[in-house]
Amino acid sequence: LGHAHNALALHQAERWRAELIADDKDAVTRWVADFPDTDVQQLRTLIRNARKDAALEPEKRSGRAYRELFQFIKRTMESQDDDASLTGDAGDAT
Repeated sequence: LGHAHNALALHQAERWRAELIADDKDAVTRWVADFPDTDVQQLRTLIRNARKDAALEPEKRSGRAYRELFQFIKRTMESQDDDASLTGDAGDAT
């Protein structure tokens, strides 16, 4: 069950990253609604950097911004999961 949970969390983080890069304001608004403790300025900077990197020619892309955004998303989601498990709300999250 732990492996399935980890795989699901990674897929959710990948989905969030794709949405945040593709969609401008709606995705950020949904993210902040789901993760209210987010450093929004840092999130917007990471999104902007990932979009700039994606706009480059494939041989010039480093992928660093894309990975940094993913790590930020993953850490934020894990932090919220940890907080929910401490308060007993882990099963209530959708």
